[in-house]
Amino acid sequence: MHEIIEGLKEDLPIINIDHHATNQNYGQLNLVDAEASSTAEVVYNFFSHNNVKIDKHIATALLVGILTDTTNFTNPGTTVSSMRVASELISHGARTNEISKNLLKNKSIDALRLWGKTLARLEENKELNMAIAVIKKEDFTDIQSPGEAVEGVANFLNALLNVSLVLVLRETDDGFVKGSFRSTDVDVSQIAQALGGGGHKKAAGFTIKGKLDKVDGRWQIV
Repeated sequence: MHEIIEGLKEDLPIINIDHHATNQNYGQLNLVDAEASSTAEVVYNFFSHNNVKIDKHIATALLVGILTDTTNFTNPGTTVSSMRVASELISHGARTNEISKNLLKNKSIDALRLWGKTLARLEENKELNMAIAVIKKEDFTDIQSPGEAVEGVANFLNALLNVSLVLVLRETDDGFVKGSFRSTDVDVSQIAQALGGGGHKKAAGFTIKGKLDKVDGRWQIV
């Protein structure tokens, strides 16, 4: 990939395709639809409107994009449009069995043990109607792919808990804390943006230099 980027001409126009509400339209051409469930949905609509042929490989890739961003049609990003596009992608030959195998049946024993540690630290802030889960750096001992292991924790909690806001905080090896917000009725992109991050209205994140420490019974980034 590095060689490809190095080989690009500097004067090539930037084509910016996205669905994040926080996108700053930095391209010479901008195709940003904040109402779409995913960038994959934006790409599908572009292909459809411009009569681009969609084979089973393209259909599979785009359906994966929609399913991951909607958490398999369970989060607030799910819309009538996303369901319609998914149906049309299946009609184009998207390989649903292969997608299900790789997206749903993909958790290792190590990942589930890590989830167990995370759930054991789950706390509720009743004043803010918020749940907070913490993943410490030492939790990743002997886990080969930490990023993959924690993938989906925030979505999982948001789907199950009766709270307005979910925050998962994770320490990294290089001295940062990554935060993942999920919500059903709060615009978390504004909160994440204030912390130097961004994302969707119902799913956003940020990264801050520091570590996690419990002070006076509450987790803080110090």
